[in-house]
Amino acid sequence: MHKYAPLIVVKFENDKIPAFVENKNGRIKWVKYGETNNYPQFLTTLFNRSAKHNAICTDKQLYIAGKGWDFDSTDMQDADTIKLKAFVDNPNPYETLNDLM
Repeated sequence: MHKYAPLIVVKFENDKIPAFVENKNGRIKWVKYGETNNYPQFLTTLFNRSAKHNAICTDKQLYIAGKGWDFDSTDMQDADTIKLKAFVDNPNPYETLNDLM
């Protein structure tokens, strides 16, 4: 007969679910995340502190990005190939398309 470890109950009573509040000031409407509107910081903290969350995000990024940006220049003119290669390598002054992915 196998003995199993005792069941452990984890309660999350101290974790508060943030309230999504719609701001209706003026013409522009937006939804705040919690009282301090810190959703990006919350996601960054999860990414840095949770190995599972980090692995999920990293794997999703790899599934989306695949092997990166490439193109088939077989039926392209040389000038078009040069322009497309320049765009893939430098869509903005700071990054390549692969960096953006």
